[in-house]
Amino acid sequence: MISIATSSFNEHGFRLAEGEKLIQQSGIPLPSYREEFGSLQALVADIFYQLCEESDCISEGLDTDDTSLAKLLNSTKESYKIQTKYRFIFLNLHEIIEHIEPIKDRYYELISLRKSQLLHLFQRLENERLVRGEMISGQYDNLANQMIILSDFWLTHNNMVFGKDNFKPEYYSKLVLSILVPYLTEKGLEDYKFIEA
Repeated sequence: MISIATSSFNEHGFRLAEGEKLIQQSGIPLPSYREEFGSLQALVADIFYQLCEESDCISEGLDTDDTSLAKLLNSTKESYKIQTKYRFIFLNLHEIIEHIEPIKDRYYELISLRKSQLLHLFQRLENERLVRGEMISGQYDNLANQMIILSDFWLTHNNMVFGKDNFKPEYYSKLVLSILVPYLTEKGLEDYKFIEA
C-alpha cells in the first residue's frame, strides 16, 4: 500500500487536503487504508520513515575511514535516486513538515545527523590532505549547511528547469561536489579533476 500511495503522490502531485482523493484514484480501498494507517498523516509519516531508512543506509557508508571525493559523489548520487523515488515529499516538504509533527521532528533529526556526518567527512578529507583547514572559523559548518540546502531542494529546481519527468541526479550531484572546489588542496583538485573526467 505504501508503494502504491507513493507512486500516486509522485505522479499526481500531493496536497494534504486532496490526499484521500489521491488514495482512491490509486485504487487503494479507503476502508483498507484507514484500517492500516488511520489517517493520511500516518501514511505519509510511514512513507517518510521508509525514505529515512534508505537514506540512513547511504549516509552510513560515508561515515567510514575510507574517504574520497569519489565516494562523496557516489553517495550523493545514490541519495538523489532515493529522493527521486520519494519526490513528492521533497517537492512538498514545507507543507508536510508544517502539518505532520512526527515528520517535522524526524526531518530536523535527519538534518542534524547529516550535518555532523558532513563535518566528520570534512575533517577526514582534511586529514587526507584533500581539503585545506578552515581559513575562517565556522567555514565548514556553513559549507555543510549549503550542501544540505542544495540536496533537499534540487528536485524543485530540476522540475522547473528540466521538467518533472526528466530527473538529473548526476548533474545535481556534481553541482554539490563542485561546492568543495575552493577548499581543495592540489591533491584534492587532482582527485576532483579525475572524477570529472
